[in-house]
Amino acid sequence: MLVSLGEVATLREAPAIHAALLEGLETHSEVEIDASALQHADLSLIQLLEAARVQAAQTQKSLRLTTPANEALSALLRRCGSLTAPSSADTAFWFQGEAPQ
Repeated sequence: MLVSLGEVATLREAPAIHAALLEGLETHSEVEIDASALQHADLSLIQLLEAARVQAAQTQKSLRLTTPANEALSALLRRCGSLTAPSSADTAFWFQGEAPQ
Protein backbone atom coordinates (compact mmCIF):
# COMPACT_ATOMS: atom_id res chain seq x y z
CA MET A 1 0.00 0.00 0.00
CA LEU A 2 1.21 3.49 -0.82
CA VAL A 3 0.72 6.40 1.60
CA SER A 4 1.37 9.74 -0.11
CA LEU A 5 2.10 12.63 2.21
CA GLY A 6 1.75 15.49 -0.25
CA GLU A 7 3.41 18.86 0.24
CA VAL A 8 2.34 19.49 3.85
CA ALA A 9 2.50 17.11 6.82
CA THR A 10 1.87 19.02 10.03
CA LEU A 11 -0.23 18.53 13.14
CA ARG A 12 -3.30 19.51 11.12
CA GLU A 13 -2.76 16.58 8.73
CA ALA A 14 -1.64 14.16 11.47
CA PRO A 15 -5.03 12.44 11.98
CA ALA A 16 -5.31 11.61 8.26
CA ILE A 17 -1.69 10.44 8.07
CA HIS A 18 -2.17 8.34 11.20
CA ALA A 19 -5.33 6.73 9.76
CA ALA A 20 -3.59 5.94 6.47
CA LEU A 21 -0.56 4.41 8.19
CA LEU A 22 -2.75 2.42 10.56
CA GLU A 23 -4.91 1.10 7.73
CA GLY A 24 -1.84 0.19 5.74
CA LEU A 25 -0.18 -1.68 8.59
CA GLU A 26 -3.40 -3.47 9.53
CA THR A 27 -4.31 -4.62 6.02
CA HIS A 28 -1.03 -4.96 4.10
CA SER A 29 2.30 -6.65 4.67
CA GLU A 30 4.16 -3.80 2.95
CA VAL A 31 3.56 -0.08 3.31
CA GLU A 32 5.45 2.51 1.28
CA ILE A 33 5.46 6.19 2.20
CA ASP A 34 5.85 8.75 -0.56
CA ALA A 35 7.33 11.88 1.00
CA SER A 36 8.97 13.10 -2.21
CA ALA A 37 6.68 16.13 -2.58
CA LEU A 38 7.03 17.19 1.05
CA GLN A 39 7.72 20.90 1.46
CA HIS A 40 6.59 21.64 5.01
CA ALA A 41 6.38 19.27 7.98
CA ASP A 42 6.63 19.39 11.74
CA LEU A 43 7.61 17.04 14.52
CA SER A 44 4.21 15.31 14.44
CA LEU A 45 5.26 13.65 11.17
CA ILE A 46 8.46 12.27 12.71
CA GLN A 47 6.48 10.99 15.69
CA LEU A 48 3.93 9.27 13.44
CA LEU A 49 6.58 7.66 11.25
CA GLU A 50 8.65 6.50 14.22
CA ALA A 51 5.54 4.97 15.82
CA ALA A 52 4.70 3.29 12.52
CA ARG A 53 8.23 1.89 12.35
CA VAL A 54 7.82 0.36 15.81
CA GLN A 55 4.42 -1.08 14.88
CA ALA A 56 5.76 -2.50 11.63
CA ALA A 57 8.68 -4.16 13.42
CA GLN A 58 6.41 -5.63 16.10
CA THR A 59 4.04 -7.09 13.52
CA GLN A 60 6.76 -8.13 11.07
CA LYS A 61 5.54 -5.77 8.35
CA SER A 62 7.59 -3.78 5.88
CA LEU A 63 7.52 0.01 6.13
CA ARG A 64 9.74 2.16 3.96
CA LEU A 65 10.03 5.47 2.17
CA THR A 66 9.74 5.33 -1.61
CA THR A 67 12.77 7.64 -1.94
CA PRO A 68 15.44 8.89 0.45
CA ALA A 69 14.33 11.82 2.62
CA ASN A 70 14.20 15.00 0.56
CA GLU A 71 15.64 18.34 1.63
CA ALA A 72 12.59 19.38 3.70
CA LEU A 73 12.40 16.07 5.57
CA SER A 74 16.17 15.96 6.08
CA ALA A 75 16.10 19.46 7.54
CA LEU A 76 13.30 18.45 9.93
CA LEU A 77 15.26 15.37 11.01
CA ARG A 78 18.29 17.59 11.72
CA ARG A 79 16.22 20.14 13.67
CA CYS A 80 14.70 17.48 15.92
CA GLY A 81 18.06 15.80 16.58
CA SER A 82 17.36 12.55 14.75
CA LEU A 83 20.57 12.84 12.74
CA THR A 84 22.90 13.49 15.68
CA ALA A 85 23.89 9.82 15.89
CA PRO A 86 21.59 7.86 13.58
CA SER A 87 21.62 4.08 13.85
CA SER A 88 22.07 1.95 10.76
CA ALA A 89 18.32 1.21 10.92
CA ASP A 90 17.60 4.96 10.95
CA THR A 91 19.88 5.56 7.98
CA ALA A 92 18.30 2.65 6.13
CA PHE A 93 14.78 3.95 6.76
CA TRP A 94 15.23 7.68 6.19
CA PHE A 95 17.95 7.61 3.53
CA GLN A 96 17.77 4.09 2.10
CA GLY A 97 21.22 3.37 3.51
CA GLU A 98 22.96 6.44 2.13
CA ALA A 99 24.58 8.85 4.56
CA PRO A 100 22.43 11.95 5.07
CA GLN A 101 23.68 15.10 3.36
